[in-house]
Amino acid sequence: MRGWLTDMIRADNRTTKTNIIMVGIGKSTMLLRMRSDFHPFDESARSVMAKAYSKSKNRLILLDNEGTLGPSDPFKGNEFLAQVAPLSEPVENILRVLAADPHNTICVISGRERDHMQDKFGGIKNLGIAAENGYYHAWVNENQPLEFSKLMEIKDWGWKETVLDILKSYKDRTDGSFIVNKDCSARWFYRDVDTDFGIKESNELVAHLQIILENLPLDIVHGKGYVEVKPRGIGKGTYTNQMLDYVRKKKGDIDFILCMGDSTTDEETFASVKEAPRSATLEVSSLLRRIEKHILCDCGTEGVVGRLLRE
Repeated sequence: MRGWLTDMIRADNRTTKTNIIMVGIGKSTMLLRMRSDFHPFDESARSVMAKAYSKSKNRLILLDNEGTLGPSDPFKGNEFLAQVAPLSEPVENILRVLAADPHNTICVISGRERDHMQDKFGGIKNLGIAAENGYYHAWVNENQPLEFSKLMEIKDWGWKETVLDILKSYKDRTDGSFIVNKDCSARWFYRDVDTDFGIKESNELVAHLQIILENLPLDIVHGKGYVEVKPRGIGKGTYTNQMLDYVRKKKGDIDFILCMGDSTTDEETFASVKEAPRSATLEVSSLLRRIEKHILCDCGTEGVVGRLLRE
């Protein structure tokens, strides 16, 4: 093992110094290469972030839904389509306090549909809700129904029938998989499938879609347990850019940004805020948590945002 790691390091042409760490137990073990300037999200790092939060006057907080504010996979199969996993009381209370602060603009960005997001977050006043990865957006106002606006208007949906036919063929041959047909996208989920077989089938599906959809303005996303096809330009990155512009125009320069997520789609959010001044980007995953500003984090959502409120 040591010799193999040495060969890996020698084969790497990057000049940035890195460390290789082992995460997980048994079959879930992974070797991760991290920049050497990453450090644990320990008490000192928590204190630095909390102090930056307390000193700032115009904050933008962008949070993923499942996997960040709650369990990543609370339901399986058809239950996933019908059920809404409730927020835990501590997380809901934290969101209420953050949303009530006039210095904060806080949004939850999710791949879930509008009805799901309204049922789960519609009672938290001043919270921004982004459904279908930002295709729909609404602000929660007390005692008023949510009024969702669209990220952009899409004129051509002719591709969807072809995509759904392809996804159905993979669903029929992959026991445990299922399809979610959303307003702006189509997803094939394989998270309940045998791990090795699911990975094999998903990789084959992506290659199949890339050939069929090569000349169309569509994005194929291979996410955590799913493959999605959606119009190009729709996603958390585009939504994040719009929120950055919105907050700057309404409140002025942003002096604190915190975004948290656990999936491939959240990388778009991190990339969009990476250049923002004094920003801290936090990714939460089941095995390893890191902050883009060179911090590894092993505490959950409640531990991070809860500390901000206690400081």
